[in-house]
Amino acid sequence: MEEKYMRRALTLARRYEGRTSPNPPVGAVVVLGGEVVGEGFHKGAGHPHGEAEALNAAGKRAKGADLYVTLEPCSHHGRTPPCTEAILKSGVKRVFIGTDDPNPIVMGGGARILEDGGVQVSFVEPGGRLGRDIRVLYEAYKKFVVEKRPFVVLKAAMTLDGKTATSTGDSKWITSERARRFVHGLRKRYDAVLVGIGTVKADDPELTVRLTVGRNPTKVIIDPRLEIDTGANIFTKGFTKGGADVIIAADEGADEEMAKKIEGTGATVIRLKRGEGREGGLDLDRLLSELARRNIMSLLVEGGAKVFTYFIKYGKFDKIIFIYSPRILTGSDPLGLTAGEGPREIGGAVKLENVSVSRIGEDIAVVGYRMGGQGRV
Repeated sequence: MEEKYMRRALTLARRYEGRTSPNPPVGAVVVLGGEVVGEGFHKGAGHPHGEAEALNAAGKRAKGADLYVTLEPCSHHGRTPPCTEAILKSGVKRVFIGTDDPNPIVMGGGARILEDGGVQVSFVEPGGRLGRDIRVLYEAYKKFVVEKRPFVVLKAAMTLDGKTATSTGDSKWITSERARRFVHGLRKRYDAVLVGIGTVKADDPELTVRLTVGRNPTKVIIDPRLEIDTGANIFTKGFTKGGADVIIAADEGADEEMAKKIEGTGATVIRLKRGEGREGGLDLDRLLSELARRNIMSLLVEGGAKVFTYFIKYGKFDKIIFIYSPRILTGSDPLGLTAGEGPREIGGAVKLENVSVSRIGEDIAVVGYRMGGQGRV
């Protein structure tokens, strides 16, 4: 296997990352005699899979060629025929696969069918850098198909002393423009972005993709008492009426008239009971299940402090992306990442694993996974 071709397939898969849900993004490359003769990537449910697109592009030149594909080819009939059939029919000699498909419908079946059909099948070494990069691409998909829950990422920008705003609430801008472009790049790759009503009241955010090109995520607002102003930016910026672009999570006892007013904008109001693992009295488990039911595979949580506290306290997150600015605010008045009283002993701290640190211009990005969580790589 030549890594450069799998890297190319990975690049192709990322083109539609965040736009294929509930299907995974897939990229594929057909190589004959050291020449790329076909490429393809999946564009979403109902569209041809990446393998099929690449094979169609290669045509007759697929016979005797190598196929590089980021995810194990499907072997079942859905909206499109099984990719294994197309591969066997094409005459491809060898198939190199980035990672196995965790979907119980596939889970090794695609590779076995190809091998039974006389095709040589090899998987990327999972312990190497390439293998890790591919697993990161599919971490949300794996969580979704295995646990029927979205993959939850906590994203925050703060000073080196952990402050997200000054004592007056000023936070524009803690990080550099380059870091903000990075964040907007994250938004376009996630199915939904979530904040609490406190953040909406304080900042009136748009929660759109602006500093890069890409589709806007679904906006999820935790608003137990339905205090939101229907003139807020989340309803007027980057919002297409139809009930899917804005979701308001409210207490089941919230005012019915206000709910109707919100739904009149085209948004959706979902009512949740109180329960363990709650923010503002709302059951986070039920919220995540409701989002999964709406085919939201990945969720980017952007705050504020109360929301972060409950997602962390109750272990309802999989990954963190914290961006630190080389600034120090000092003092006890500036706003911090979390709120309320924390654990009394250090043993109660939430631990992370597989932590990595990188530079985004002058800022520092820390990425880590909740210890023991499904999403670790």
